[in-house]
Amino acid sequence: MLITRDDLKEELGLNTTEYDSLLDSLARAVEDLWNRLTEREWLLKEHTELRRCSGDGIVLLRNYPVREVLHVWEDDREVKDEDFSVDWENGILYYPCSKGSWLKIVYRAGYDYDEFPESIRRVLIRQACYWFMQAKNHEWHVRSRTDPAGGGGITYGVERNLLPELEELAERERRMR
Repeated sequence: MLITRDDLKEELGLNTTEYDSLLDSLARAVEDLWNRLTEREWLLKEHTELRRCSGDGIVLLRNYPVREVLHVWEDDREVKDEDFSVDWENGILYYPCSKGSWLKIVYRAGYDYDEFPESIRRVLIRQACYWFMQAKNHEWHVRSRTDPAGGGGITYGVERNLLPELEELAERERRMR
């Protein structure tokens, strides 16, 4: 997990187990949301990607930082370790593959809990706490609107219900392709 129940309890000043289940769910929800918004997985794990080779010798891996490249195949041939190089921090594989061929890359990337950037963790914690306070107080942000022509009313949720700082940070952390 990128954030934990204990992180949330500390931020909220809670010392009870009454909300543990909700806090666990919110921590998972914020992590899933963060991964979707940034279009990558941040927790350390193994990944497999299939890519069509463009012929420029540069493959931007979806997840980074890269910890280990386990295998690279070009079509049905395994590529030797000495035939490619990696920018570990930025998740870039350099390999002069043939244009139009298929690459299969198996690698490990992401952060352990203790290595995850604290500045991002703080924003994720604030987002989960924001949702917690809404749930606890039954104040999920919902707006209503009435059609002035007498067509009735409509109720809708505020789009995504995200803190602006989370949206801004996610935009900065999303890799442009």
